[in-house]
Amino acid sequence: MAEKVRKRMTLPQFQTIRQHAPAWMQKATDRGLHTVQRRTDVLSMQFSKVENGTMCVIQQQHQKYDTGYLRITLSTELVGIIRSCRDNIPSPFLVHHRPTRGRRDTHNKEHWTQIAQTTFTREFDKARTASGLFAGWDDGAAPTFHEIRALGIKLYRDQGIDPQQLAGHGSAEMTKNYDSGHEDIRWIEVKTGLII
Repeated sequence: MAEKVRKRMTLPQFQTIRQHAPAWMQKATDRGLHTVQRRTDVLSMQFSKVENGTMCVIQQQHQKYDTGYLRITLSTELVGIIRSCRDNIPSPFLVHHRPTRGRRDTHNKEHWTQIAQTTFTREFDKARTASGLFAGWDDGAAPTFHEIRALGIKLYRDQGIDPQQLAGHGSAEMTKNYDSGHEDIRWIEVKTGLII
């Protein structure tokens, strides 16, 4: 098995890439960081699934195993992110845009405003390149949108929150894989109290 060459994303890198992204991508990256969901699941989030302080997410990777059905309680920050997704474009999707081309390509899309995965990846790559942070890096080493998921998992762990269920991982070991590879050290707090 080939060793992974992609590097983990840091919070300052995330913030810089975000600054160079279009508004719809900024909202998607914010949701990705807060919900630690995959690109596919972020793109599938719909306004109709948000109600009573929760958002229902069906993780496409795990749906076939009946394990990827999440009801996420919304934090104040996430409520604000979702509210910012409402605009003058009539779309059922939180991540959406008005296509720039003359025709509205609906091939493989549920709605004309839905963003295709290939478009999403291309636009994220443009923002990452525009950031200038990864010039000269080896091919495949620059972080992708997927690294936002790993960064979110790390940040939850840093705050003492176990992100396993939110990420939809079947095991703590899988969550640990996403949490590993970041450069900073997480110190383990221990107490002594030996009485002799």
